[in-house]
Amino acid sequence: MLAAQIPELPRKAARKQAMAVIATLMGTLVLARVAGNGDFSDEILGAGREALLGRTAPPKSRAKKSRPKKAATSARP
Repeated sequence: MLAAQIPELPRKAARKQAMAVIATLMGTLVLARVAGNGDFSDEILGAGREALLGRTAPPKSRAKKSRPKKAATSARP
């Protein structure tokens, strides 16, 4: 079904490329899920997207969450 969406390639080559796309999608999703929620998961998803689209993804314009700073502690004798 996906191979039919690549009419510029011969049938056998289109099928091979379609299988590679599906394998990359599945691998990306599984690895991102294993990584959990967070920056690493987003990085995996972005890398999979870039690999399939052959380009870099546009930068996200989301604000970063700020974490409260821990009070500095010094060891006193």
